[in-house]
Amino acid sequence: MTALVAAGQSAPASAPKRLQFDVASVKPSDPKGGRPHASMPLTAGERSAPNDGLFTATQEPLIRYIAFTFDFDANPEPQLKVLPDWVNSERYDIEARASGPATKVQMRAMVLSLLEDRFQLTFHYETRHLPVYELVLAKPGKLGPQMRPHVDEGMPCDATAPAPPPAAGGRAGQRATPDGYPVGCGELMSLTPVLPGRWRLGGRNITMDFFVATLRGGMERPVVDRTGLKGRYDWVMEYVPDGSTDGQFGANFHGDPDGPKMWTAIKEQLGLVLKPAKDDIRWLAFDHIARPTAN
Repeated sequence: MTALVAAGQSAPASAPKRLQFDVASVKPSDPKGGRPHASMPLTAGERSAPNDGLFTATQEPLIRYIAFTFDFDANPEPQLKVLPDWVNSERYDIEARASGPATKVQMRAMVLSLLEDRFQLTFHYETRHLPVYELVLAKPGKLGPQMRPHVDEGMPCDATAPAPPPAAGGRAGQRATPDGYPVGCGELMSLTPVLPGRWRLGGRNITMDFFVATLRGGMERPVVDRTGLKGRYDWVMEYVPDGSTDGQFGANFHGDPDGPKMWTAIKEQLGLVLKPAKDDIRWLAFDHIARPTAN
């Protein structure tokens, strides 16, 4: 990672004030600790439970915190692959408190300030002309059968609805609305598939920017939205993940050999197509990162 910003260069006088926690503690996780846990989902998207300004996370690799600050999906993100190996392997606990309740966007900004201060994280944005996938409508002006503009159907995002049991050989998912869309809004959710040997994913009340973010993590190329779709949408998609029919997902999951793969499901169920292309994109480039300073 080569620094492109001159040492000691000051920010413009008009730069917005950094959001910061009032107090914060960062320490390596106990190797014998339990499962990762955080006070809010360290995921892309808007969904977050109310809080009093407290942010806590334990047993999380540093890359999860970095992805959280930049609103990336949990899947491998191409822009993060240049980071050192220890960023993926070393786990840290963070306990921090803001002066009052904070939105998820504000929490992202405060965690970023914490990473800049404690891990000496520096970065910049640049324009790169790269191979990409352009997301377009398969048929101009028409969505697929399992994607629709979001409307206020009278069911709040915290509505209660029982999750159906998984089919034989399948896996259980999160709760769905009566017509099969996720109960939760503003995030990618795993649902109980209709047929065994498939995954069922969906989003409710989300922007196309977020939809692209969910695709971007699992692709070898950046994804660029060229659909022209504005506003917010509901969608649900059921497909067979690559490798699941070859035993790569363990003995308890057997991929349906007759089910659609993700690219097919995106087209047939959502009415969208990923087209290889080249494009200028805004690229996040990391300059420096180091193990944390003492609290």
